[in-house]
Amino acid sequence: MDETGDDDCRGGGVMSTFDDSTHRLILAAEIAGYLHDLGKLHPEFAGEMLTGGRNFADTTRAAYGIKAAHGAILELTDDRPYPTNREIAKNDDLAALLECLRADSQWALALALPEAWVNPGTIQARGLGAPLRQHHVHEKVAPFPRDELAFLGDLYAQAADIRDSALDKGSAGAAGGKQGGNTAEIADAFARHRSPYSRDTLDPEWKAAIALLREILLAPDAATRIVATRHAVLTRLRPIFEHALGETRRPTNDVTLNHHAHSTASFFKAAIAEGALRRSFTQWQEEDSGGFNFKKLGRVRFRLLGVRWDWAALTRGMLSPVALASMYVRRCEVTEALRCLVEEEAAIANVIYEDDDGVLILAPGFFEDKDDFSEKQFADHILDPLAPRFAQIIESLGTGTPFRLCWSTPTLYLTDYVEALGLATDKAHQRHLQAGEEKLRELWALANTAQDALMQICPQCGLRPAKAREYALSESAVGEQALCEECPDPKDAAARRDRTDHLANAFGFSAANFDLGKLAKAGGNSRVALLSVSVDGGAIASGNALVTQLARPLDSIEGRRRGRIETANDLGDWFKALLDDLRLPGKAVDDKRVESARRFIGDDHWLKRSDGAVDGRGNPLDVVEGFFLRESAGLRRGLAAEWGLARHDGDWLALFAMRKHASPARLQRLWDDLRGLWKALAMELAEALGANIIPLTLDARGLRFIVAAPDADAAVKLIGTRLSTAFAKLRGGLAAHVSCVVMRAKFPLYIALDVLGRLDARIPQVPHQTWRVKSKQTTGGIIDITWETETKQGDVDWHVDDGVGTSQGDDKWHPHVIAISHKGKPLSGPERLIHMRDLQPNDKALIPPMTFDYVVLAGSGHRHQIVYDQELRRPHWVMGKAGRSPLLLETFAEFSRLVEDSGWGKDLTKLKGLQGEMVETYEKWVRDDLPGDSSTGRDAWHAHLHNILWRYVIGDDAKARHERLFKSITDGRFFDAVEWITFVSKKNKLPSEENV
Repeated sequence: MDETGDDDCRGGGVMSTFDDSTHRLILAAEIAGYLHDLGKLHPEFAGEMLTGGRNFADTTRAAYGIKAAHGAILELTDDRPYPTNREIAKNDDLAALLECLRADSQWALALALPEAWVNPGTIQARGLGAPLRQHHVHEKVAPFPRDELAFLGDLYAQAADIRDSALDKGSAGAAGGKQGGNTAEIADAFARHRSPYSRDTLDPEWKAAIALLREILLAPDAATRIVATRHAVLTRLRPIFEHALGETRRPTNDVTLNHHAHSTASFFKAAIAEGALRRSFTQWQEEDSGGFNFKKLGRVRFRLLGVRWDWAALTRGMLSPVALASMYVRRCEVTEALRCLVEEEAAIANVIYEDDDGVLILAPGFFEDKDDFSEKQFADHILDPLAPRFAQIIESLGTGTPFRLCWSTPTLYLTDYVEALGLATDKAHQRHLQAGEEKLRELWALANTAQDALMQICPQCGLRPAKAREYALSESAVGEQALCEECPDPKDAAARRDRTDHLANAFGFSAANFDLGKLAKAGGNSRVALLSVSVDGGAIASGNALVTQLARPLDSIEGRRRGRIETANDLGDWFKALLDDLRLPGKAVDDKRVESARRFIGDDHWLKRSDGAVDGRGNPLDVVEGFFLRESAGLRRGLAAEWGLARHDGDWLALFAMRKHASPARLQRLWDDLRGLWKALAMELAEALGANIIPLTLDARGLRFIVAAPDADAAVKLIGTRLSTAFAKLRGGLAAHVSCVVMRAKFPLYIALDVLGRLDARIPQVPHQTWRVKSKQTTGGIIDITWETETKQGDVDWHVDDGVGTSQGDDKWHPHVIAISHKGKPLSGPERLIHMRDLQPNDKALIPPMTFDYVVLAGSGHRHQIVYDQELRRPHWVMGKAGRSPLLLETFAEFSRLVEDSGWGKDLTKLKGLQGEMVETYEKWVRDDLPGDSSTGRDAWHAHLHNILWRYVIGDDAKARHERLFKSITDGRFFDAVEWITFVSKKNKLPSEENV
């Protein structure tokens, strides 16, 4: 405990300038920010916002100067829309809480800004309700009391709320998004129904929150024991806030109130922390009044800071599943410690994302006119003080663990996730560090001078010294070597209990055992399969995976017909003409175009002048470059030509106007739902396989586990089925991938992990493929599409529920694809985004494929051949250097049936004989032939294959099976299918297996 009696994790003295009062100020402000939308939990908010409800905006604007009723719940007059005086009179908890939020001496003291840090006349917050009351104040007009316009309240509204909402509330100014009173719902990040939403569903949540908040916030020492109070508010309110919405209109009904509240509180916390670190808020204030200076809105900026290590490199040497699982537990402990450091001890920011490779922090921006000075400020206040503490925490992963600090430039709206995740090539904003560097040197110095023991590099971590000994010729060093003192000890009983409990909580089930031999025996042979299922985290973080989800489809943008805008390309051309005029010096833009521009782009502040200032964020072109176009910067650099979504900058503005955005709140919701999906998938696999599964790691990007080899086929099929269902509406932009490494139970695990990493390395490289619509039917809101794939690995069937809530066929926002031709005509520009229901046979579209690739390991040397070329092909044991592409996960069932289709599966001698003949003739006539004669040899091989198939493929459906088998043989899939069915999936051990 500290001197205030707080059982927090402070104690490192990171921020020497943060005394207890400043620390209390920052965390109290965060709590205030989190509670800013408490009114949206009231049942009448749902009644007001859903179809048929009465909107009280005009009432509260006239009565209080607040343009939204949920922001007026603390006002004192009798005509407050909600909660009513009658409700308050009947609920003592509610009355006490509202009074506390509006004005409370202990919280006012906690939120007080030091006089030396602000301009004279600064109005201080009277309670935690300042952000709640002021985030919808109507431009400081009467009748809102001028002496209650706290600087912190305005700072929250301009530096926090709109920084998330400006991106996230893309449905504003659009028609058709309002939910019906009887059909309203909270959707998940995959546009599926999660839970109903109504007055009735909010009522118990409101009552629970009021009782809980009174208990927490009105405790006598609530403000002094601020860390405990913050923790209680955020953790205990989270499940309640997740049953409410920040925005009720579709399609932004996927972002829960918790995600919006936490995101905006994180912005607010970072802004307050920056002011505290500068020991001044005057840079954002009006000089004469001390109020927030709206002309300096653009000076409040933020950064993303990544603390990143290479998880694959850290775990590549693990010698057992127990060791890997133990490292996963350590990783979770390290990320939690990093969260504790930045959120509570240093109190300068919040962690907004974590995965196996580290965390991402929403940090103060320290914006200055000169970039060099801005970088110096950020380094002096954030990087330099925190780096040693980061290293101290990360040392728990092992002395000598390398890590990086990666950060973005200060921006108005956070979009530079790729840079902060360390996925960008820009090294100017990175620091490469090593945890426990001095200690590692000391360890090796002692090891090199040891006289009484042989020393070696630890065979598991490859970093630290470990004892060694000489082995007799009859001994094997595998599994018997001593490890360094820091590597996980599988025999540690206490560690085993902690690990078991942690994994059971993380994965939702308890594994039967962690012994590969027992797992293989339970499966019926001596082999196991190491599997991973994951998404491309970079594509999600950059927003590229969200580009086919529209927040404001063209037909919902109000006023477009008056602007003679009939197509998305028309909208792009309209914006291009506007940009051309804005780029001409002295060219005036009339008021009607300004009004239309704001409506079309979905930003009420763009092109707005106030007292001669422009917008407060900069001139209109600065806003275009720094906000509207910045989100698509990565797409414009890397995929613009391939996807063809824009012909010019006007098209990029049109896309910004229509698409869903990768706001912090939306990304947090998506990552949370992905983690939930992987956990549900792990639990289903465990149930299907009788808990004969060893869980390894789980993060937002994916899941890793081990099963018996014969169970791999069922596992991959189950994964493919569940992902096709979960991602159905978003398949135009979102895909997952599965990798599998098959090995004997006694095969070195570290080699298998290295191979799995090489297979997974393809995921960011997987390009969109051109697929053709073979057929499409729409029945009762269900869209059924059959695709002919580019790689001709079989047709892919999509079954898409186009409904929303209880209605059918109404989801105009999510099920889109990037079409390159429609009704026989080529497409270009934003008109390429076509709803699945509008697709026609023979239309072509760019689809991100879900892929599957696997390797059977018989030796260690094979792993070095697993390298994908630019066309995503890798060398193949039959096809040679020509290689083959990864398999399609959505056609895995067909791949798994290839041997059955041949009719030879029951006669292994015949199957092996025919396969041998196919391989031998390919090697002689194609693979080993002279380059100049390869076409002749290939033609001869194809003719020979047809002869084999005509002779041995018989039955009523022989022709169709003949075609499928011929294609699968010529692209190499058939040979893999034989291996998969007769070796990987076979339960009885083959006589020759030990000699493979």
